[in-house]
Amino acid sequence: MNFIWIKKYRKQLLLCATIVLFILYTSLLLFKIASVPTLFVDEANYINEVISQAHFGTDIHGLHDPVYFSSVWGQGQSILYSIIVRPVIRIWGFSFFAFRFPMAFLSLLLIILVCFYILRISKNVVAAFFMMVAFTTAPGWFAVSRWVLDANIAPIILGFALLALLCFFEMKKTVQNFFGF
Repeated sequence: MNFIWIKKYRKQLLLCATIVLFILYTSLLLFKIASVPTLFVDEANYINEVISQAHFGTDIHGLHDPVYFSSVWGQGQSILYSIIVRPVIRIWGFSFFAFRFPMAFLSLLLIILVCFYILRISKNVVAAFFMMVAFTTAPGWFAVSRWVLDANIAPIILGFALLALLCFFEMKKTVQNFFGF
C-alpha cells in the first residue's frame, strides 16, 4: 500500500482529526446535560439562589447584591457563576439545560482558544491536536464542564485569565519591538 498521501496531507489530516474530536466531545458534553448527572445538594442550592437573583434581585435570604451565597445547609457558594448564568435565565427562563449550558459553553470556548493559541504560537498542528486530546480525554475536565458547582467555574476562569496573560505578554513584546525598546 502506498501511504505517501498521508505524509503529503499530514497537517490537513491532523487538523480534521482535531475538529472531529472537538465535535465528538461537544456532542458527548451536551448529551443529556439537563439530566445527567443528577441534581446535587449544592447545585440545588445554587439553582435556588440564581432563580431568586434572576427574578427578585436578591438571594434566598433577601439580601441585595450579596458577595457570597450563604446556603440553607450552612456551607456557601460563590456568586461568580450566578453572574454568568443570570442573563441566560432571564432571557430563556429556568431549565436545567439553561442552567448548565453556560458552564459547558465556557469550557468549550476555553478549549478552542487554548488550541488556537498553541497552534498560533508553535505553528505545529501536532501540538494543537495533542492539546485537544488532553482536554477531551480528561474525565475531570468533563465533569467540571457538566456539573455546576461553585468550585467548577474556577478552573475555567483561571484558564481564561492565563490565556489573557499570555496574549498580553505576546502583545507587549510586539509593542516593544515596534517602538524599539
